[in-house]
Amino acid sequence: GRPDQVRYSIVMRGIDGKIVSAMQKAIDPAANSVRTEFVGPTVGKQLRDDGILAIFYALVIMLIYIALRFDFFYAPGAVLNVFHDAIITTGFVIVVQRIINLDFNLATVATILTLIGYSINDTIIVYDRIRETVGKSQGHALNEILNKAINETLSRTIMTSMTVFLASICLMI
Repeated sequence: GRPDQVRYSIVMRGIDGKIVSAMQKAIDPAANSVRTEFVGPTVGKQLRDDGILAIFYALVIMLIYIALRFDFFYAPGAVLNVFHDAIITTGFVIVVQRIINLDFNLATVATILTLIGYSINDTIIVYDRIRETVGKSQGHALNEILNKAINETLSRTIMTSMTVFLASICLMI
């Protein structure tokens, strides 16, 4: 076409002014950014707080579900187990954040919610096996019953965890 006509148009969202100036120097002096969006600290704080509330609500709803699915005896232990997983992971992210400059953002909150989902799934499998084993093994010591139930589900737990770990590594790469 003619030199005064636009031959191409690239739309990039969320680019920084430094990137635009580098494009102007390297590619075309007429390159510009139509709009740059930025989430300020107030909105970021609100998103973070909403994410933390989402984690809390997920744990409460799981407590109610497990209480209805099993009984009130197993529900608190299952939710504490999931809460423990979420707290340990969050602590790990906070420690690693300082080492490799990792952001604690909405993607991190989504990851923790995903971890809670996997953890509660595995916890329900283990607790269901414990409940079945307790029903079948009247008269045996509780530690023997728990050991048997956990050993029966251990291979499944390891395979599920390794599958999730390998998928996470592929996504990270």
